[in-house]
Amino acid sequence: MKILVVHNFYRVPGGEDTVFKNEKALLEVQGNEVLSYTRDNHDMKPWHLLNEAVYSKKTYDDISAIIREKKPDIVHVHNTQFLISASVFQAARDAGVPIIQTLHNFRTICLNAMLHRDGRLCSECCPGVSFEKMGEISPEHVHKFHFEKGVTHSCYRNSKIYSILSRRIHEDTLRRDLYKNVNFICLTELNRRIMLQSGLTDESHLFVKPNFTSFKSSSELKADKNPVLRNQHQFIYLGRLDPLKRIEDILEQWKSVPEMDTLLVCGSGDAAYEAMLREKYGSMSNVRFMGNVDHDDVMKLLSESAAMIFASMLLEGCPMTLVESFISGTPVIAVDFGNGGNIVTKIYGSKEPLMKDISELPERIRSFGEDSERGRYSYDKEKLNDFTPEKNYELLMEIYDKCR
Repeated sequence: MKILVVHNFYRVPGGEDTVFKNEKALLEVQGNEVLSYTRDNHDMKPWHLLNEAVYSKKTYDDISAIIREKKPDIVHVHNTQFLISASVFQAARDAGVPIIQTLHNFRTICLNAMLHRDGRLCSECCPGVSFEKMGEISPEHVHKFHFEKGVTHSCYRNSKIYSILSRRIHEDTLRRDLYKNVNFICLTELNRRIMLQSGLTDESHLFVKPNFTSFKSSSELKADKNPVLRNQHQFIYLGRLDPLKRIEDILEQWKSVPEMDTLLVCGSGDAAYEAMLREKYGSMSNVRFMGNVDHDDVMKLLSESAAMIFASMLLEGCPMTLVESFISGTPVIAVDFGNGGNIVTKIYGSKEPLMKDISELPERIRSFGEDSERGRYSYDKEKLNDFTPEKNYELLMEIYDKCR
């Protein structure tokens, strides 16, 4: 198959960039002819925000030319903001080529892409979405979006100006009907239900495929019988140091954890916030701030730790740190919330190992040894096969075939 993959790189590298590169490599390894069209926000000038961010004629012309010359079977888009824009969809549609976009977040229906504001879930800009009644569709809300709420609250980058720009992008894309006939890949079933409720598209254009990790293949998982020497008093946090990830709540709870139990904090964040955390909690004898840690070292730290702590108050997309923790043989102590809670529940096969609230953390740490011995954190590694390259490729090909 000949596939044109499209991605707009961020100025600050993120998970979407990694997924794009991994999927492109996976398609190539499997013998597909992969064409790519990418742009990078490092090249962005102020005037781009006023022109190309809303609708890029350059992108339309470039994609149209590639399709005419190379004749791809399908166009698979990841990120379009800011330089590529939604004009890529019109170019593919005008050329009669099927279009797919992977939804790495909720940017298509929310200015800040997180469906979260002021410490709570928020769907004010897409009133069809109900977090209490997931799956129930309100016909009167279909295609009704009110992005002025996002401007009022400066939801994008905490900036009124950027929020106005983001609203303009959203409203222009909807006005031009650029999402017409676009097929969307959601990372989880929860995300699919949210998108269905939003009214942006219908069920026939929504698919589910998680991200994958190539740390170990499914065959290696089955063959891995060597026990790992672990420090049963070492626990680990992996991720951005951000209030929404609840790192401060975790550290606050760690004050009540026995001194012998150490928390490794791996990651960085906003400079001022990170400095505050280090000043407030850096003197604790059982907390170590590790800063950014490269992937190989992260996997080593995971394999040496008793468990990973996960307490994000965000819906999240498909947090692969959870999967990689389980793959390394390291259980996860998580709060039951959003996609993170759903993924952990699926792997454990039960909600029982999850916390209902972060306040349970000290007791979970104190009883971890006994709980582990009685099987509280046991799981079947076969359930991780859904996140392998082999399964991911199978799902991707099925989606491509359905969209052609």
